[in-house]
Amino acid sequence: MVDVDSFPVIVVSGLSGAGKSTVLKVFEDLRFFCVDGLPASMLPRLVELFNT
Repeated sequence: MVDVDSFPVIVVSGLSGAGKSTVLKVFEDLRFFCVDGLPASMLPRLVELFNT
């Protein structure tokens, strides 16, 4: 089980062309789990899934 308090949740947002995809690629290279295009309303459920 993953302790939710032990890993950061980073939300990247911005307008089209702001470089979000580039930032996500950098985070993936740093071994972060990245989700692109996730509706904000689903973020709490995603974090909850990591806690199970």
